[in-house]
Amino acid sequence: MNNWQREMDFRTPAWEKLDAALAQLVEAGFSGAEVPSWSVPDLGEPARLRDLCAAHGVTLVSLHVGGPLHEAGAYESQTLPRVLPVAQCAAAAGATGIVFSGQTLRGKLASFGTA
Repeated sequence: MNNWQREMDFRTPAWEKLDAALAQLVEAGFSGAEVPSWSVPDLGEPARLRDLCAAHGVTLVSLHVGGPLHEAGAYESQTLPRVLPVAQCAAAAGATGIVFSGQTLRGKLASFGTA
């Protein structure tokens, strides 16, 4: 679904946009989706997400979320509040898991990328 982010402008999520993206996903021959959490208008409505995927015959494989992992303050103030609602929505919507992208350490560690 990441391929549709620019086209669908998920910076402003809407159920209609997610519906259109799922329709295109099926048209392209896919039957499962990793849905970016920021494309879900309300993580508090997992049944709506589950029903929307089911209406298209799409298996919700996972929800994707990201945040900093390597800085205690940022992890506690940014990542945990972001990840927990995504994980709860994913579980209630029937996803088998979440996909997490941590922020890179590039530039934060002098030895990053060296032998």
